[in-house]
Amino acid sequence: MTLKPKQFILTLCGLGLFMSLSGCEVPAPKALTPSEAHHKLVSILKEENGINVVTKEFKNALWIYLPLEESFLQLKANTKPAAAPSSTPESKTTVHFLDVEFNGQDFVIRYDIGPAKKYAKDPGYQSLASEAFQTNQRYILTAISRAYASFEEIPDEDRLAERVEGDIDFLDHAKNADHKRMVHSYVKTDRAPNIFVIVMADIENGIESRIFLHLKDLRRAATDATFHEEYAKRVISDHPFGDPAIVGDQAGAHVDFHEITIPEFLAKQIVFRVNFKYTRSAFPPSDDSVAEILKAAATTVASYDFKEFSAVELQDLSNGAVETVERKELARHSETFSSPGRLIRIEFK
Repeated sequence: MTLKPKQFILTLCGLGLFMSLSGCEVPAPKALTPSEAHHKLVSILKEENGINVVTKEFKNALWIYLPLEESFLQLKANTKPAAAPSSTPESKTTVHFLDVEFNGQDFVIRYDIGPAKKYAKDPGYQSLASEAFQTNQRYILTAISRAYASFEEIPDEDRLAERVEGDIDFLDHAKNADHKRMVHSYVKTDRAPNIFVIVMADIENGIESRIFLHLKDLRRAATDATFHEEYAKRVISDHPFGDPAIVGDQAGAHVDFHEITIPEFLAKQIVFRVNFKYTRSAFPPSDDSVAEILKAAATTVASYDFKEFSAVELQDLSNGAVETVERKELARHSETFSSPGRLIRIEFK
């Protein structure tokens, strides 16, 4: 059984509503250190929700692993009888392949987006996340919001030098990041992780789901009703996957717990935004796949005010075309990607 992305991810659309619709306001607690907030998070989940999680903390990221001894997927019959298969195909633009990596200076986007024939076929049922899964997910999100409520919003580590008069930036991201860490050690020490990774695993059947989110997005979603639609595009939900190593893994030994840099998070979000546009958006994508990818990339980097990159390089796997858009050009055309005047260097291999 294959779980369609739309069917599963729809369970995440209400993530931004969990605080605003709960009818409760979270009072401002006394200031906590990051270690105290981490302990509070674990304590809330254990004592109030009966959830035992495994956590791994890094400078910029906190991983939360929840092993479940039950399936979090369920099959449910459609409300209407299954429709007969159609022999008439529908041509639909599809994301055949999409991958984004940050190489230290540029975001490299490899993609294959094009038409595909789709024959209507209704199995008569759909795959959904269980109610218990959604409840546990809500518990974790609420606990994060409560535990880290006392921290002021701090710029991402790679941008801390902007807060220090006379400091400089380096073009090379690795060098720049090291420099910012040095500046950070003199500027501020009590800094909460910005990125949270929620890993929920069905250790009976070996299925896992992961969510990546930014703390500032979670906070805004809890108080700003106008942000919910945008929030659904920022909370990165990986498609569930199976692995025999997950079976029986109470401690998360199979998980590659690691530091997550802001560029890595942004690369994941660009992929998520593009897929969202082609599979879930109420507004169909245009015929210009390059424009859609650039719009997703520009919106992502602008949302987190990330400037420590030189360009976005697009590699079209279907024809070998390579297009490079400089950072300043990307920003200038963020609202008018279909303009014929956009400045792009094009090469063909």
